[in-house]
Amino acid sequence: ILRLSGIRFRGQKLEITCNEASMGSQVAGPVLPDHLKQQIHQGLLPLFRAEAKMLLCENLAGRWQASEQTASLRVEWTNFKFVNTIMHVIQENFQQLETLSLDNNSLKSLQTFSTLSTLCPSIRNLSLANNFLESSEELQSLQGLQLRELRLEGNPFIQSEGADKTSFHGVIRGFFPTLTLLDGNELKPLKIEFNIPVPTSLPPSLGNFWEDRVLEKPLSDFINAFFSRYDSSRNALLQAYVDTALFSVSIPHYKRDPEASRRSTPEKLPTLPPAEAKNYQEVSRNLLDSHDKTNKKLQSKRLAVLATLDKLPPTRHDLSSFKADAFILPSVGSNVQMCKLMLTGNFQEQVFSSWKDRRFHRTFILCSPPPA
Repeated sequence: ILRLSGIRFRGQKLEITCNEASMGSQVAGPVLPDHLKQQIHQGLLPLFRAEAKMLLCENLAGRWQASEQTASLRVEWTNFKFVNTIMHVIQENFQQLETLSLDNNSLKSLQTFSTLSTLCPSIRNLSLANNFLESSEELQSLQGLQLRELRLEGNPFIQSEGADKTSFHGVIRGFFPTLTLLDGNELKPLKIEFNIPVPTSLPPSLGNFWEDRVLEKPLSDFINAFFSRYDSSRNALLQAYVDTALFSVSIPHYKRDPEASRRSTPEKLPTLPPAEAKNYQEVSRNLLDSHDKTNKKLQSKRLAVLATLDKLPPTRHDLSSFKADAFILPSVGSNVQMCKLMLTGNFQEQVFSSWKDRRFHRTFILCSPPPA
């Protein structure tokens, strides 16, 4: 707070100073003189039920008026000193108090009870029935109490605010989240629901997507021609790349599982282990963990592209597993039409003397061939 001192607010310079004070004096607040405090203690003793940990302060003015010891005491629920003194007497003499009844005390406000949750935190059951409280907002002064049960019947605001029980219970629970009983009625457990329809089955696969049907035939022919050469003789792909072509490949970053050696059935890691990923790691340009700031692994020109492809293991692609998405790109010049082709599918890769199942995602930027 002191760091705010000197800032300007609405054109004025704020000067902030702090005076030291013990926490006790801040929480305690003003109380009545000791002789009155002693009288209040004597007046509360007959109302305390030790076996039930209960203090019955119902119609306190009438009870005290009928007793010679307390007849001279004035019950002033709107006087903060008076209420705060009662809270202190409870704190000092009835420390394990769990139930407090304040029924029939003509209470119109609870503002003077602001220290109740601090001085009497053990209270779990509170009754404010048959008073003159006109708004549920009065309960804000009691926030902080970890209540299990609360009684409010007989107050005017019950009729004005309690018509919609669900909404009313929600308001009261906003002040006391731990509440389970309200006016003798058990509250339902808090439940958060979202009105989102749950599908009974997965939607059907849309298969391939062609932004324009005119793309389907030439791109299907390209896919067949490209991967048949890729799986047999990659040098035959030279004519598929323009001289200024760019190419890069990436694999996920491999993380060794330190727990794998301790388990009898180690889980499969979702990425390639180092021995199988060696050929890819030499050319992989995964931008999430790559330090390739000079673009050394971004292959430029078709001869460099073919040289990189030759470093990768032999493959066998399953064309029936392919899914294609194709989009038309803005044209370059007057005669060159471009499109973007994204492919996913399954293939097998030769690792030492065996074939391993793999899956790939690949993107091509294709243009119409030159007139020649």
